[in-house]
Amino acid sequence: MKDWHIHSTFSDSSRSVEEIIECAKQKGCTSISITDHDTIEGTRIALKYNTKDFEVIPGIEISAWDNVLEKEIHILGYSFNLNANNIRRLCENTLKQRKEIAHKQVEILQNLGYEITMNDVYKNQGHSTTIYKQHILKVLIEQGITDEYYGTLYKTLFKNKGPCQFKVELPSVEDAIACIHEDGGKAILAHPFNSQCIDMVNRYDAMDIDGIETYHSSHSIKEQSVCHEIANHYNWIETGGSDNHGKYGNEPEIGSRVRKV
Repeated sequence: MKDWHIHSTFSDSSRSVEEIIECAKQKGCTSISITDHDTIEGTRIALKYNTKDFEVIPGIEISAWDNVLEKEIHILGYSFNLNANNIRRLCENTLKQRKEIAHKQVEILQNLGYEITMNDVYKNQGHSTTIYKQHILKVLIEQGITDEYYGTLYKTLFKNKGPCQFKVELPSVEDAIACIHEDGGKAILAHPFNSQCIDMVNRYDAMDIDGIETYHSSHSIKEQSVCHEIANHYNWIETGGSDNHGKYGNEPEIGSRVRKV
């Protein structure tokens, strides 16, 4: 079983790389990839566990912007060289912006009467290369203000034009694909139905994308079938993964609902 879409504490998951490796082995996975958002630090650590019986593939999930759809699209990168100079350069500004936004969000929460400080958030950041809203929400959970990450409080503050919702200026999809290629990797369109970009596959093919995430845990059997047909049409690689974020997400467990590809 392969699970090529897993997040660690180096981005926005509650699970360390070591915990992921242990869980993946328990679930019978023989091949995994740590695909943290806009950073390769987690995948670097995971590669220490690569053996002939347990394959670890270098991975990343790059947050990109589709100028036609005017929305965020995720591009998975695999098997790039570990210097990854182009990928890291591309993602540097995204990580910087997320940290700056976190400071603004905490200040807004303070002005709204919440007793939260950046020191509280830093304690939850751990290994992460930037700060995510999950790190802030964990503080609010620890304070007993809410008991869930994505409930009413989250939707009120961080979504639906709430006071803590900010837009990150992201690199283009074209640049994300190009940088992965420049670093010797393969670029894959992540969860196209979840991202609602399935109608754009002809454009992404023109950008020389290499494949599609057919077996994402959010895809229905019918949606998997559509992705499979698209892959056959364009002669694309097919991948699959749980997209697990540990306690910070509602996705299935590592290795669950992932078809062998």
